[in-house]
Amino acid sequence: MKVGDLVYLKPKSTKHADEDFIGLVIHKEQVGSGKTGSTILYDVMLTETNELITISDVYFKIWRVE
Repeated sequence: MKVGDLVYLKPKSTKHADEDFIGLVIHKEQVGSGKTGSTILYDVMLTETNELITISDVYFKIWRVE
């Protein structure tokens, strides 16, 4: 994913497994060293509420809208 992509977001937790969101990637940043593990943080503006949230690929499945 890159800045400007429209994405689907789905929580990985089973508690919220039936919820999914659509948003626009505003900023992307990799944190952590690649040797011991790293994650990518995404700043995403949700389309339904116009909220800007920061999410991680650890807790969300993220894929691009084609």
